[in-house]
Amino acid sequence: MIKASSLEKGMYMLYKNSPHLVLEREFVKPGKGGAFVRLKLRAAIGGAVVRETLPSDSQIEEADVQKRPHQFLYREGAEWCFMDNENWEQQSFATSAMPSSARYLQEGENYTIISWQGEMIDIEIPPKVPLRVIETEDAVKGNTVGGATKRARLEGGAEVQLPLFIKNGDTVIVNTETGEYVERAST
Repeated sequence: MIKASSLEKGMYMLYKNSPHLVLEREFVKPGKGGAFVRLKLRAAIGGAVVRETLPSDSQIEEADVQKRPHQFLYREGAEWCFMDNENWEQQSFATSAMPSSARYLQEGENYTIISWQGEMIDIEIPPKVPLRVIETEDAVKGNTVGGATKRARLEGGAEVQLPLFIKNGDTVIVNTETGEYVERAST
């Protein structure tokens, strides 16, 4: 058990008997009354985002999560196959069990799988990843109405809005937290 004032962004806590990731934390000390903590939490199971305000001295139970390094091997149909980097065992997860961030996974790369009570609840992914453009429309000269962007599908299945100068086969950097284009990757 820890105090609510000790919570930090990125920690997992039990909220209504379910693990939640702390997305934002704000400590508030008003002129009158006791201090409190404003939290923005994402449910590890289901992904619902909730906001909660707690007294700063309230006791919070940390979720007992395990973090283990895994290498993403491949995706076949509705199965995602990983190899545990510590004991080399392969594990498969159903598409329904994968978090939404799975669309940024790249074969052969290492990721940290977070599990709670033996079930995978999340995958730690870098904040920015390079992905190759699989499919996008060709730019039409003079078509700059609407912000001069076009829809594109990237490897792994992610879809983002890209500037008109990006072509099929280019590699772009994508922000995995917002799902937005950052820049074209240098070659």
